[in-house]
Amino acid sequence: MERRMVSDTDILLPWQLDKWLKSDVKILFGDNKEFSIRYDSSAGVYVVRDESAGSDVIKIGSAGIIVDGNVSAGTIKSGNVLLKKSASPTVAVSGATPTEVTVVEPDANHEQVIPLGGSVTAGGTFGTNETVTVTIIAHYSDGTTGSITKTFTATGTQDLTSADIVALVKDGVYITSIGAEASSSLTSTSATVSVEIAAMQG
Repeated sequence: MERRMVSDTDILLPWQLDKWLKSDVKILFGDNKEFSIRYDSSAGVYVVRDESAGSDVIKIGSAGIIVDGNVSAGTIKSGNVLLKKSASPTVAVSGATPTEVTVVEPDANHEQVIPLGGSVTAGGTFGTNETVTVTIIAHYSDGTTGSITKTFTATGTQDLTSADIVALVKDGVYITSIGAEASSSLTSTSATVSVEIAAMQG
């Protein structure tokens, strides 16, 4: 047998096993009302709010469970975790600072990419004794970066090896994005570069 205390609600309304939260009504809980829950009718989500900090911490709706702005992994459908992206960094001439372009990054519902493989293709026209260096750069969640390089003396394609993928992984952090930049050994160049990365996002 279930035992419970009688409240004003029980006196005014019949006792029902199923209760519901009226739209935009806030219920406070915690020893000192540190948290609250409400249904936000404008967004169509239930919101758990840290009243002490004055910020929403959990939102629950049809899109999944959002914690501190990030959709939790348990709510991500398996159909949208694979990525295959490419980018073409401009080949900087000798003495110039190369410009990094983003090759792959997670979408709005994810926060990391896990590289699976990829390739680097050099095209255009190579000059005499020209070397083009392509740097693939992993940006980590702790604000640091790691990189690997591929060099070309003629047009062609080089696949990323398993050792390359391992070199892009840093223990204890995750990759927030992967970029690439390219530079030539000559003061003028007609070489081009394209980088393709296959990855999972989580």
